[in-house]
Amino acid sequence: MHRDFSEWYRIASIVPNDDLLKRRWTGVEKWCSQIRASHKLLFDTLRIFIGTDLENSDTAIQFTTSIKEFDSAFSQRNRFEIQVLAGSSLVNCFSSGDDTWLRLASALALISTKPISHNAPREVYAEVITLAQQYIDSASVTIRERDNANVVLKDASKKLQPLIAQLEKVNPTEQPADFHASILAVVKDLDAKQKALLSSYALLLDNQLRSDEECNMLWWFQSEYSRDLSRKWTEVVPSAIPLVSAKELADLTHFLPGPKYAITLLKHVATSVRPETATIADAINSVPIETIDAYTATPVSKHASELTPIWNAIMKRRSARDAETWSAFVKSSTGLPTDMSMPADQLSVQMYNETTLLKTLAEEK
Repeated sequence: MHRDFSEWYRIASIVPNDDLLKRRWTGVEKWCSQIRASHKLLFDTLRIFIGTDLENSDTAIQFTTSIKEFDSAFSQRNRFEIQVLAGSSLVNCFSSGDDTWLRLASALALISTKPISHNAPREVYAEVITLAQQYIDSASVTIRERDNANVVLKDASKKLQPLIAQLEKVNPTEQPADFHASILAVVKDLDAKQKALLSSYALLLDNQLRSDEECNMLWWFQSEYSRDLSRKWTEVVPSAIPLVSAKELADLTHFLPGPKYAITLLKHVATSVRPETATIADAINSVPIETIDAYTATPVSKHASELTPIWNAIMKRRSARDAETWSAFVKSSTGLPTDMSMPADQLSVQMYNETTLLKTLAEEK
C-alpha cells in the first residue's frame, strides 16, 4: 500500500480504518494488473481521475465494479472517492512493476493533463503530479547513467590470451576424438568471450548515443537558432517560440524521459525574447501553418489525443485552417483555456512533456 493512500482518503473527507484501506488497495492493485494487461485502460483511468469520464463509459463502470469486488460496501456514486482511487491506481502503475514502458507512460500522461485538470480532486492531483514528476526525474537520471564498457572489454581481452595459448598447444597428431574435444572446448570458450565483446560494444554504442544526445541539445541551445523555422530565435514571432522550441528539443531527445536539464534549457529559450507570456491560441496561431502541417503529419495516438491538450489544439488548428474559429471550439469541447495568458516557460514545458509522452506512446510494444 502506498504510504500516502490513507491521507488521500482523508482529503476525500472519508475517515478510513485499516480494513477499509486494505480492501480498497487490493482493488487498486487488481485494477493495475488489468491496466498492465491492456494499456488502453491507462488512459481511461486517467480520464476518470481528472473528471472527464466518471459515470457512463464502459471503463468507468468496469473500474467501480472492480473495486466493489473487494468491498461490497463501496459506493459507486461517490465521485470524489472514485477519482481518488483512480489516481491511486495511476500512482501504483508508475511506482511498481516491471513494465518500464507503462511506468513512464503513466507518469508522463499525468503531468501532461495539467491544463485540463480543473475537475480533478485538487489536493490529491497536486500530490500525484509531484510523485509523477519525481519518478520522471529519477528515471531520467537512471537511463543516462554510463556503463563502464571499457573495463569489460579489457577483461575479455585478457581472458582470450590463455585460450590462444591453449589452442597453440593442441597437437593435431593426437587421436581425432581427443583433437576434436580439445578444439571444441577452445571454440566454446571463444564463443562466450566473443559474446562478451559484442555486449561491450553495445554498451559503448549506447554510451555514445547518450553523449550525442547531450551534445546535440547543447549545440541547439548555444546556437540560438530554430531548426524548424530556419532562423534565429530573435527573428521568430515571440509567441511561437515556446511551442517550436519545445518540439525541437523533444526531437533531439533520444532517451525517454528527457534529461532534467532540458527544462532549464527550454525556460531560457522560451523567455529569451519578450513578451514572456502568451495565450495558447496566440502561441498556436503564431506558428506558421506549414510548420503545423509538418508537425501533424504523423497521427497522434488515438488513446491520448485529448489528454495532450496542446497537441489536440494544434490538430484542431490544422483542421480548421482558420486562425479564429478553432480556439473557441477547443475551449468549449475540452475545457482548455485557449484565451488564458500563460508564462512562456510553462507553455514550453507543457509542450515538451506532451511531445515526449507521444514519443513514448509510439514506442509501445
